[in-house]
Amino acid sequence: YAIANQVNGQLYAFAANMLKALGPQIMKSEGSGDRQRMLNLSMVASKYGFYLLAFFSIPLIFEMPFVINLWLNKVPNNTIIFCRLVLIATMCNMITVGLQTAIQSVGNIKLYQTVMGSLLLLNLPVGWVLFKFGNPPYAILISLIIIELIAGSFRIFFLKLKAGLSVIEYINRVVMKIIIVLTIAISGALIPFYLLEQGFTRLIVLSLFSALLFVISIYSFGMDKKEKVQIKEWIQLKFNR
Repeated sequence: YAIANQVNGQLYAFAANMLKALGPQIMKSEGSGDRQRMLNLSMVASKYGFYLLAFFSIPLIFEMPFVINLWLNKVPNNTIIFCRLVLIATMCNMITVGLQTAIQSVGNIKLYQTVMGSLLLLNLPVGWVLFKFGNPPYAILISLIIIELIAGSFRIFFLKLKAGLSVIEYINRVVMKIIIVLTIAISGALIPFYLLEQGFTRLIVLSLFSALLFVISIYSFGMDKKEKVQIKEWIQLKFNR
């Protein structure tokens, strides 16, 4: 579990840097009374935070056995599955990561903290029951993934009540786009995964192929029209300079 968290921490750092930039802007927008901008930024933070984490996580999840065996001389039992499940749990959390900052910016979060704390603590009694019935050690991480998805649903519901977030808009702008991009990236990674033998060659080919498909799918299906225009303007500005 410690090894899995170390792997997870290294990858999460990429997404965390972007959230550090957007977090103050979310707070500032709510503080100045521009709630619509605050909600928009929270959706952007969730979507692109997930993209950044998934960009590095997907190839690693596929090639975890090879990478872990390179890193460690002796691999403890269940290390591979622990690493994979911890990354998946973090990706589930990332789907609503921008909403966490948005909820804090709105204030009056006593009920939110109580419910969220209770939900996350559920993993202890659920884990005890799972182990009591003879389930494998990684079962508690599957429980964590399910609880993270439930917690994410509650964040969406809570922000709808407190700040008027449109659930349909969030699903269309964030969740559905993430699902489409993720499906394309995973489908692309499966091709070299099954065609090539495990080793450096497959690691490099899978990573490059997955990254290329990921970037193309983000631009084609994972961005709004306004975001595409902003990207084009940014590229043109850099090119002119």
